[in-house]
Amino acid sequence: MQKKSLLILMLVLFVKLAAIAGPRSFVQAQKIAENQASRLGIVIDSKARAKARAINGVDSHLKQVVDYYVFPNGADKGFTIVSGDDRMPEIVGYADSGTYDENQMTEGMAMFLDSYKAMAEAVKAGDPAALSLLNEHRAMTASPKRASAKVAPLLGQIQWNQGYPYNMMCPKYNGNDRSVTGCVATAMAQIMAFWKYPKKLMADIPAYTTRTNKINMPGISQGATYDWDNMLPRYVEGNYKIEQAEAVAKLMLHCGAAVEMDYGSTSGAVVNYYHLSKYFGYDADLLADVFRSNYSIAEWADLIDRELSAGRPILYGGFSSTSGHQFVCDGSNGSGLYHINWGWGGYQNGYFDITILNPKKGGAGSGNAPDGYNRNCDMIIGIQPDNGIVDEPLVFTPALEVYKYTSDDLNTYFNITKDTRANESEAFSLSFGDALFPTSANPFNGKFAYAISDGKGGYTLISNPRNLSNLSGEFVETNFNFAPKNGTYTIYGVYCKKGETTWHKCLYINGMKPITLIATTDKLAKANSLLSATITPAGKIVGLEKATFNVEVTNNGNEDYIGLITLHSGRNDQDYNNTPGGDCYISVPAHSTITRQITILVEVPEGDFYLRVKDDAGEDISVPQKFTAEMTTKPVLVLTNVETNVTPGDYETENAFRFGNRVKAPKINDDYALFRYKFKNIGGAGKVQYFIYCEDASDGSKKYWKGGYKQIDVPNDGSELYVEETWSPAEVGFNFMMGGIEMSYIDNNLSPLMYVNMENYFYNLVLVEDESRGYRLPANLQIVYVAGKPVGIDHVETTGGKAITGGEGEIIIRADKAETVAIYGIDGRLVHRVSTEAGDTKRVSVPAGIYIVKGAKVVVR
Repeated sequence: MQKKSLLILMLVLFVKLAAIAGPRSFVQAQKIAENQASRLGIVIDSKARAKARAINGVDSHLKQVVDYYVFPNGADKGFTIVSGDDRMPEIVGYADSGTYDENQMTEGMAMFLDSYKAMAEAVKAGDPAALSLLNEHRAMTASPKRASAKVAPLLGQIQWNQGYPYNMMCPKYNGNDRSVTGCVATAMAQIMAFWKYPKKLMADIPAYTTRTNKINMPGISQGATYDWDNMLPRYVEGNYKIEQAEAVAKLMLHCGAAVEMDYGSTSGAVVNYYHLSKYFGYDADLLADVFRSNYSIAEWADLIDRELSAGRPILYGGFSSTSGHQFVCDGSNGSGLYHINWGWGGYQNGYFDITILNPKKGGAGSGNAPDGYNRNCDMIIGIQPDNGIVDEPLVFTPALEVYKYTSDDLNTYFNITKDTRANESEAFSLSFGDALFPTSANPFNGKFAYAISDGKGGYTLISNPRNLSNLSGEFVETNFNFAPKNGTYTIYGVYCKKGETTWHKCLYINGMKPITLIATTDKLAKANSLLSATITPAGKIVGLEKATFNVEVTNNGNEDYIGLITLHSGRNDQDYNNTPGGDCYISVPAHSTITRQITILVEVPEGDFYLRVKDDAGEDISVPQKFTAEMTTKPVLVLTNVETNVTPGDYETENAFRFGNRVKAPKINDDYALFRYKFKNIGGAGKVQYFIYCEDASDGSKKYWKGGYKQIDVPNDGSELYVEETWSPAEVGFNFMMGGIEMSYIDNNLSPLMYVNMENYFYNLVLVEDESRGYRLPANLQIVYVAGKPVGIDHVETTGGKAITGGEGEIIIRADKAETVAIYGIDGRLVHRVSTEAGDTKRVSVPAGIYIVKGAKVVVR
């Protein structure tokens, strides 16, 4: 047993541990699912409950920490998907008909759930972008101004698919196999079926050759007609006529040819509003292709709501780094979930939270970026037949975007190359390097320059315009002089389209923002955040309790601020927690002040602590402010020791790889790992809950825990207490393990693991080939390699004639004489005394672990 030595002076080393939100248990998730089913008027039967336990692995004593749970409602009564993390919105999605089968999942839903997993994992890992999006989502749903109209699915019973009969006119590939229609064609065709428009093809579709299988697709002549009256909402084998099959197959073929479908076993294409307008006569004035990355989560939801309320289905597209899927968004439940028709014959259609997924957008060269389902996520809105009049656009999207670009040889930059001057009439010098991309699929033609506001809604150019011809993506470097009067100036990238005279501000995305400078008579400097904030308590402050603070934010800039502010706490005015204790999504007009309330969990048991406010770029917008908390009555636990059953000085150097690197892993010469945590309470008495987990140390891809949270009573007598868990490779499926603990008060998510009192709390897991490199880990995360037990020790024959055996949660003592037997923990702590008589068999219930009985080690599992 390896044992970390205890530092006697408790106040010498106090390292604060971060609070950890726990996973949502199966029982908690089941209650959420049952409530959702009840709202739909569905009663979940016993078979469905049993199936839910099987789907989610509940009948095993071993629980894997999951990103979501699936609960079937019963035969053809739909299902509910509930998030596995209590920080995420409760409902991932639901359906009130059909079934859930992981082995027969639609492409779109599989991609959606994979992307949801990526988002959930990013939240668990503390990814700032994911946390910011999650907080933005919370702010939107909590806003009293947020009201989403309830819209029944517009497509009604239209439930088309990609196979037969829909693909009966699609070309064959490999000589024999019929291509599927492709998700783009099926989504387009379903929306056109909703409108039953057009009557005929509006323009010639040219011939082309498919990319993958080199199929020569013939052109289709203008004027071909569509037999809407013979198209059925759903095609069931044996229940349709040949002319009905041909009607829908013809439409599918034309949709595919219009977008130059790459036909095959999986057919793919990219659709643009141009295709709908040119070939099928949909209203070009209203049609727009909008990208998720260009909008806040609230703006994106508003766009969806407006379209659905106007009675227009949306052609929604999502792309991962390797593939994409097009589907139809055609309804809303009024509570933030949207009805999705996946284009799979109605299978798994339902309501899903499509707004919370990662909105990052890949630029040129980022095809392999690991950025989730909503990479380049877009939707085509304004899909309706041409009304014959000139309409105002539904949205205005700048034609050119300034994108943060990073590569081996080019990186976005801004420099003040001459920051001093002799007088106000002399110029400073500036240097910009920006990546420019058009916001549509079409190349940009026009001019680009840098400018400042003219105070009248327009712009004054401060650099010479640069001509851009057929720009699809370019890194532009610009150097120029700037001679401002004293004051604060915001410099924008602006563009003017070819043939126009008006300059517009470029769209800034992917973390890019206009540059703000402060000019004096002799000096030019880049302004830090143009926000300033002050903090005042809104009520009583008690240690380890929630407290609310008023945060007054002033925007001193020329642009509205729309984004997140975060509240951070620390033990002094220098050190503070990088993870925010609370946050608020705000909108502050230029040169205005607002006040918002932020509630945090106070992370000290009593005494002074400091708060500061940061903007969404992580810059401080307030000075550290001191507050004082009253003493808590809750337990305050000090982590005093972490133990494992590794063999001292023995390491696994052949089979232990962490993220692809061979490491020198502490070795356990047994068939299980023991993780034990000791604490001392320096606060009040109370209850806490915890679970000890085991994670695959190679890459963190699997994480298990046993049962639900376990509760323990914590006395305030200064005594030590410990919790432990054992794990075997047979249970989890891997030998290289990382053990950890998550603990919280029962009435909030704040961890009582407030302090650490251990010598060498941090340790290094070094690389085999270079022990000067490796991973620095805290001792509460123990990494071990379970090599197997060379010799069994769970059965001991003593010289006194006693047979002592370790079992499942018990020690079995078989005696041949009267005697008192003492059972000790591995740390020397007396656990039990047992009196035996000759011929007795005593069973002593004890937690899993290693015990000493009559001088021998006994393992209890």
